[in-house]
Amino acid sequence: MKLHKQQNIAMLLLALYPVVDFFYIPPMPFGYGTIIFIIFYIYSLFKYGVKNTIILPKFFIVFWLYIGIVTFLMSTSFSPTLLLPGGSHAFCWVICLGFASKFYNVEYLRRYMRIIVFISAFLFCIQLALIYKTGSNMCFVPPLSSNVLYRDFSYNELVLFHLRAERPSALFMEPAYFAQYLLCLLTLELFGSSNIKYYNKYIILGIVVLLIFLRSGCGVVGLAFLILIKLASVYSTISLEKKIFYTIFLLPLFYFGIHSYTSSEAGSKMVDRKSEISLENTESSGSIRMLRGYVVYDNLPMSNKIFGSNGDDVKNIARRTVGYDEGMLFNGFQAYLVEYGIIGILLLTLIYSYIYRHGKIVTKASIIVLLVISFIEYTFFTPLMLILSVIAFGSQFNKKMFT
Repeated sequence: MKLHKQQNIAMLLLALYPVVDFFYIPPMPFGYGTIIFIIFYIYSLFKYGVKNTIILPKFFIVFWLYIGIVTFLMSTSFSPTLLLPGGSHAFCWVICLGFASKFYNVEYLRRYMRIIVFISAFLFCIQLALIYKTGSNMCFVPPLSSNVLYRDFSYNELVLFHLRAERPSALFMEPAYFAQYLLCLLTLELFGSSNIKYYNKYIILGIVVLLIFLRSGCGVVGLAFLILIKLASVYSTISLEKKIFYTIFLLPLFYFGIHSYTSSEAGSKMVDRKSEISLENTESSGSIRMLRGYVVYDNLPMSNKIFGSNGDDVKNIARRTVGYDEGMLFNGFQAYLVEYGIIGILLLTLIYSYIYRHGKIVTKASIIVLLVISFIEYTFFTPLMLILSVIAFGSQFNKKMFT
């Protein structure tokens, strides 16, 4: 199989990953996206060998071994999956990262993500029109399985959840996931190539409009940071006079834009979600995850603060301190901190800071977006973390295997 075919398939799997990986077939605890990735990796492994099928960032092996040791030592019962570094989920996620990074191709990935976004945007408009006209929603999440890795729902329960939802999410489980996918594509559109063609501008504009209408906090915050990164990259190439001119022109524009959005119905509803930032609130939103994880971490024993802890201990402390212990309690940063301690955070910081320092603008933008969203949403070994990590690492370190 030629290199471009390998890249084509790998990037198609990566683009589909956030849509299909929430479905699984018992007793396997893995989503379809992970299973297909692993099958294709095994095929490539036997055909081309380890060196030609996977590549990992510098120092990542150290982090991988560390989380494997922590997971094994902190576990209260033995399972064969603990023999895999970090457990089965983390192990398979790392394989997906290494394989997709080895065959990273920005053009293929952008093409497939555009297709998914175009389909999702069309379905989003239908849902938005239905909500506006009838007050009810529709579910467009494909029925790939009756078992869903989302809030312990069955597919039928997921359909009911979507029918009652106030915000559309098209092919995705919830608006935040759609917004995260849009941010990944927007990163590629803004920084994936040096020349932005005319149709890219319309795609960028469409993504911005979708992010605004989604009313997702992580989407709006991520959009703001991407705009700032783009402005910073433009400012670094122009003269002082132009910098002053653009600043005088853009500041009032930003002010009126933000004021108009927050005054609109969509913006006011998103702003009102700030009331969710409370330890008394029992909903599972990004606003709540901004606080609760730190309360739980503060109540961990000192050894666990340094080296990490297991899920049972965390749940017990969560019940005692914040009265809430369901899945995705923390944002991404807190999840790393609680599960792998200060040492785990330092190792992860070392990996991404090394990639950042040696990367181009698309690498830097991907890591910044991942960091920002990690303080809002749960990103720990998620599709968002996978795609942005592949973009960041693959764009800088991917090398051709075949001629």
